[in-house]
Amino acid sequence: GDPTAQIEAMWTYLTLGSSMPIPDGIKTKPGTYELLPGRDPVQVGVFMRDVSPRTVVIGHKERVHFAFDVQNSRLAKAWRGQFFNAKGTWHARAGALESPASKDVLDMPQGATFAFLDTENDPWPRQSGAELGYRVLGRAMGKDRVPTFRYKLGDCVIEESSEPVLSDRGGGMRRRFRITSGKQTKLLWLRAAVGDSAALVDGEWKVSGKQSQALRFDNSVQPRARKAGKGEELVVPLAPAPGRPVEFAFEIWW
Repeated sequence: GDPTAQIEAMWTYLTLGSSMPIPDGIKTKPGTYELLPGRDPVQVGVFMRDVSPRTVVIGHKERVHFAFDVQNSRLAKAWRGQFFNAKGTWHARAGALESPASKDVLDMPQGATFAFLDTENDPWPRQSGAELGYRVLGRAMGKDRVPTFRYKLGDCVIEESSEPVLSDRGGGMRRRFRITSGKQTKLLWLRAAVGDSAALVDGEWKVSGKQSQALRFDNSVQPRARKAGKGEELVVPLAPAPGRPVEFAFEIWW
């Protein structure tokens, strides 16, 4: 009943760009393989190009989606817009390598997300998954049906989830972590982003390169930039200990 508020709501909706949620009630045509997330997230196991054959894609109504590489315990991709066409996975004998149904894709750093380093200047390990000592523990479902992936590295149990974030920037993502340890260990490092350069500007990390990103961390962690080959990587030192889990989150915009 308020035309001014309705107009403002429409403009706000349109500013989300490719992250605009599809209005309730819109369905795909019968017989198609296009997956449209509704009120709850959609999860599908797929064979994804450039990722392991044990990958789960998670679609959200906010049109920000994720691909988690279960085999190697790492978030592999995030994208905005159309979610996923499952024809290559479901049709006939299937087995086709899939890709996100969008060109607006953010590729996460290749290799392991977490690693133990002897010193801050040690190069990031080239190994990942079981080769580096990761152990898959499974996943848990929250009330919001957002999956939390659980895995172990050394004595550290890591729980990880990702969710969409909508703002005047459009669609972004929030990554959440909880890390517990049964004994004191050396520092566990998270590699959050890789690019040509990384700099802290007005409380936000700007990572430039082929895929420029802006990352904002909560105050419980202290990210730092370091040299990596010809560029820089953004890493976070973590010190979980018995009875003292580490919990933190950060947002990514691209």
